[in-house]
Amino acid sequence: MGCTWSCCKPECQHNPQDGQSLRGAESKNGTYRFQLLLLGIDGSGKSTFLNQVKLMTDGFSAAERQQFIPIIYRNIFDTLDSLLDSLKTLNLALSVEGEDLLERYREQANNSVECAIRLQAARNLWVSERIVFEECFDRQNEFQNENRMYTNARYFMDEIDRISEEGYLPIVLDIINARRVTQEVLNYVYQDNDMEIQITDVGGGVDERQQMMEVFLMEGNLHGIIYIVAVDEYDVYALNETGEMQNRIRISLELFGQIMTHPWHMRTAFLIFLNKQDIFQRKLETSNIVKHFPEYQGFQNDVKDGGNFFRSLFRECANGRDTYFHNTQATDRNNIKRVFASIRGDLLKKGLQQIVVI
Repeated sequence: MGCTWSCCKPECQHNPQDGQSLRGAESKNGTYRFQLLLLGIDGSGKSTFLNQVKLMTDGFSAAERQQFIPIIYRNIFDTLDSLLDSLKTLNLALSVEGEDLLERYREQANNSVECAIRLQAARNLWVSERIVFEECFDRQNEFQNENRMYTNARYFMDEIDRISEEGYLPIVLDIINARRVTQEVLNYVYQDNDMEIQITDVGGGVDERQQMMEVFLMEGNLHGIIYIVAVDEYDVYALNETGEMQNRIRISLELFGQIMTHPWHMRTAFLIFLNKQDIFQRKLETSNIVKHFPEYQGFQNDVKDGGNFFRSLFRECANGRDTYFHNTQATDRNNIKRVFASIRGDLLKKGLQQIVVI
């Protein structure tokens, strides 16, 4: 038996439309099953979101937590390297002791020694020069376009003493904040009561993403796309695919526009997560949207107006397709739980409009 967004609930009415046969979310034993594709530009928060999905289902075993250790170490090294690179821009300098510790840190990196030994060198440098590095964090808006730090940066530096202890095993907050670059296709399943959602994260570059989207289009079994946007990056710029500096939200808009050119099925739901709302709200206190988006006409420093503005930009890129927006904070477990409850409604609302039973 095949059906499109088939619903075995007795209260649902199946109304074929135009005699068109559609594949959809099958319901077996009262459970709706949805297939979603996760997309977004680098740094949008996909890793954090997926870690939350995993934690909300079966969690991470000790062995799986162990696998995060080198990822967390790398996050710390990347953060420390960014802080060091920013010193010249900010006209700051290390102490004499700090320069000696920096030399040891760099020597160990060049010698490819065990990560745990390098981590100790990073910790010693951080402890010695914390006041200088704290100022770098406070002034990161002055170098974020040339040397961007990710939102987990401060967390791991604050926790470096615990992380550098012998026998360290990541805790839940470490895993949530761990940023990793996806190099392969990852599948996560979220299940709650009568809903099962499989989320596929596409790793790699443009070619890999294109290939995966074409696979879903051919198979015809994609129920929705989750597109994550780091809305706090409205004042951040980066090199685009042509090598030019461009606003990161505009880069995200361009990717979303490219995605919308594909011949998606009429029953595909587009779920747009305006992520990192907590950072967005803090940034608005000192950084005005209109300086980076002259077309913005809302109140300065207003979270609601700002959010509505960015919704309108993505809605315009959707070319008339139905879009479902969610304000998310991927580091907040309760927020993600509420979002999943809303996603269920979005998918059913979209799918039940297209029900056809074969």
